[in-house]
Formats: sequence, structure tokens, C-alpha cells
Amino acid sequence: MTEDQIVHDYLPLVKSIARKYQGVPQEDLLQEGMLGLIHAFRKYDPAREVKFATYATYYIRKYILLAIDQEYRSTASYQEYEPNSAELETTDPEPGEIILPDSMPETERRIILLSIGKQKSLKEISVLLKLRVEQVRILRDKALRRLKRVADA
Repeated sequence: MTEDQIVHDYLPLVKSIARKYQGVPQEDLLQEGMLGLIHAFRKYDPAREVKFATYATYYIRKYILLAIDQEYRSTASYQEYEPNSAELETTDPEPGEIILPDSMPETERRIILLSIGKQKSLKEISVLLKLRVEQVRILRDKALRRLKRVADA
């Protein structure tokens, strides 16, 4: 197989992995994922008896996460941005606002209040809470799943 064939055959895999990440434009994530795919193709050793797709997934994610990390480091500087203390408040919401379960961890609570209540982007929340964008996305998704379980119960 050639690199062109690999790129053509595994483009759907790269797209499915890139769709899970934010913080960088999707086109850039796809490009980085493709670089990871090509790197995996060059390093792949069939003698190890590992499926190529499994092997390539590691490098695709690695390259995508590195791109997100580089974007984050180049745009977000904690020293330049002092969060407004009012933005970090975690007081109970007023009637008509979001009601969160008491069992929800404080960080998840803040992320939900900032993202839904104050319409902050993941990037803005990451700067406020001094977390990586990907960490904020994971915690937000976890909190939303928690809220869905509470609502379904």
C-alpha cells in the first residue's frame, strides 16, 4: 500500500477522531490527523500483529492533541488574563435559572454555569478555571451526562 491509498482508505477514521475535539478549526484538526496517519503508516510493523487502524488511532489522536495544545499555548496566557471574580461565583441560581444536583462536583458545576448560564466558550472557561480546553470539554460532557441521568430518574 502507498501513502495515498492509506490516506484515502483511512480518511473516515481521521474524520471521526477529529470530530471529537474542539479548540482548533476542524480543517486544521483533519490536517494534523492526516499527518499522524502518515506517521503511523511509516512506523507500522505488521510483525507485531496489531491492526493498523488501532495503531494509527494512537498517532492520529497524538497529532490532534498536540495541535490543540500548541493552539492553546499560543493564544491563552494566564498572566495576561485576570478572571473577573463575578464570573467565578458559584452561588445557587435564581428561580428560572439552571438547577444543578448537590452531588455534582464543584468544577463540573462551574463549567455548566459558565457554559450554559453565562454563554462562555470552552476556551474562555479554560482560561477562567486554569484548565486545558480538552479538560473542560471532558468535564462539561461528564456533567451533562450526570444531568441527563438525574432528569431521567
